Amino acid sequence: MIDLLIEDPGTSGGWLSLERQDRSLYLGADTFANSTMTMKRVTASNAYVPGTYTVRATLDNTLENISVYITDDNMARRRDKVDYLVSLFTRTNYQLMMVMEGRTELMTGQAADYTINNQREFLHAGVTFITFSVPILPTRKVIPA
Repeated sequence: MIDLLIEDPGTSGGWLSLERQDRSLYLGADTFANSTMTMKRVTASNAYVPGTYTVRATLDNTLENISVYITDDNMARRRDKVDYLVSLFTRTNYQLMMVMEGRTELMTGQAADYTINNQREFLHAGVTFITFSVPILPTRKVIPA
């Protein structure tokens, strides 16, 4: 089981869990399923030697997909929750904490792109589905238990 928390200055504890016991918020199955990371490369080439050669490479940001279901029978309250969650994920930078089977990882996310899905079936079921594409800095830290 994965729990993901986002830094939330609006709560007393400072963190908002995206995997709630009451299922008002819960993570989609594709959260952290695929990670995309590219390297920043400096390359060299010349007219007499075939190919392009990497001279230096450093880690760049990882792009993580985080999807969240938001449930509430009241459409106005659900929209408020959606707006609040979007405001947390679109800040310039923020902390995310992933807790998975005794391992806790702290990472820094940056302003995320997102897609909101309110298809008819979701609306009638009181659900909104949001997918965030979060750039994560290559400075992840494992917090000892």
